[in-house]
Amino acid sequence: MTNSASLEFIDTHAHLNDPQFANDREQVISDAQRNGVSTFVNVAFSESLWQSAIELNDRYPSVLYTLGIHPNSAEEWSQDAGTRLVEVARRSSPVAIGETGLDYYWDRVSRITQMASFDEQLSIAGQLDLPVIIHMRGDVEADLRQIVGVHPRVRCVFHSFDGSPELFAWVIERGWVVGVGGLMSRRSAKNLRELLSTAPLDQIVLETDSPYLAPTGWPEKRNTPSAIPIIANHLSRLRGDNLETVSSITTATARRAFALDRTAPVVRMPSESSAGQKT
Repeated sequence: MTNSASLEFIDTHAHLNDPQFANDREQVISDAQRNGVSTFVNVAFSESLWQSAIELNDRYPSVLYTLGIHPNSAEEWSQDAGTRLVEVARRSSPVAIGETGLDYYWDRVSRITQMASFDEQLSIAGQLDLPVIIHMRGDVEADLRQIVGVHPRVRCVFHSFDGSPELFAWVIERGWVVGVGGLMSRRSAKNLRELLSTAPLDQIVLETDSPYLAPTGWPEKRNTPSAIPIIANHLSRLRGDNLETVSSITTATARRAFALDRTAPVVRMPSESSAGQKT
């Protein structure tokens, strides 16, 4: 098997300022780098996490960050919070807004509040020309498509995708990308694996959701970015692609999706004919 350290990977979704990393964060980052993970997207999903994410990037430049408010924290959202999000984003360098979206599985926050927070964060992403990391869980697809459909030119990254074939086709058709992590390795994820087996590889990015969602074959309960090569191997075996191909294409897609290279082409956008349509 190819030594993953000779390849390059990007973990497009981790929570490195989570308290579970308080005692060994530097070691976690260096271990992942030794396993070929060159870049991390640290997702700051609550206003209380924004400053620590920025400070973590100051200390570790390879740990990039996003700014947003998670649907399960959507009660934090207000017009003032939106103003602060824009202000912080403009004076710092986030690579995306989010994670935001809808979560009807836990239903901790009213659906109306979640939808308002999601819609306004999509507007901010469009205003700032940043992609959005989308969280979706539960029976959210109809509401999600309606809200995203109002913002057809915002670039979307669907975190830990686990939706229907219809939603998957809708995402792929628009040139957006799906995040693939430990979920796809679980026995219960047969339908997801079927979708990923034939999806365009250049619309897939790798993620860990560390410290959560450890993949099958990971020896710890706590997930870390060092699991990215394991996730890549699962995807490689599923699709019949070699690991080098999975590494190079998913890394290029991550760089494109988050505009990490100025010379990289942007993610394909909807055509003019479909851009104004609601779905």
